[in-house]
Amino acid sequence: MRDLARLEALLFQYGEPLPYEDVARLLGLDETAATRLLDAYETALRDDARGLCLLRSDSACQLATKPETAPLTEQLAQENFGTELTPAVLEVVTIAAYLGPVSRAMIDEIRGVNSSLAVRNAYLRGLLEKKKEKNAYVYAVSPEFLRHLGIGSREGLPDYRAHREKLETLITGNK
Repeated sequence: MRDLARLEALLFQYGEPLPYEDVARLLGLDETAATRLLDAYETALRDDARGLCLLRSDSACQLATKPETAPLTEQLAQENFGTELTPAVLEVVTIAAYLGPVSRAMIDEIRGVNSSLAVRNAYLRGLLEKKKEKNAYVYAVSPEFLRHLGIGSREGLPDYRAHREKLETLITGNK
C-alpha cells in the first residue's frame, strides 16, 4: 500500500488531531519524510474534486471536511439530531457507560467498525464528555446522561458490574 493511502487511512481512523511524531512513528518514517508526505497529501486534497482537507497546527494534524461542504454536512447533522438515536450511537453510549473512560479506538475495536460519526453524534447531543489523556481523547458518559436516567453514577446502571466484566473480558480476549 502506498504511503499516501496509509496516511489517509491513519488520519481517517484516528478522527482527532494526531501529533506529528505519532504520524511518523506509526508509518515507520522519520519526521522529515513524514512532513514531506503530509505536504504531498495536503496538496492532493486541494483538488476541487476532493471534499476533504488537512488541518495542521504546530504539533498535530487532522483530516476534516472542506468548508465549502458545510451546507451538506450541516444538513446531515440536522437530520441526525432531528431523529431518535441510531443503534450505532446507542452502542457507543453503552460502551462508554459500562467501560468508560474509553478511547474511540477501543470503541471501534469493540464494535468492529469506525465509530467516528456515532461518537461525535453522542458527544454533540451531550451524552458523552471527552477529555485528553496522553495523546488521545477518552469518552465517558456525561452528568447530563446520568441525570436523564435518574442515577447518580455509572454504578447505578442495570447489572453494571456484570456488563463491565463482560466488556473487559471481550477486550482482553481480543489482544
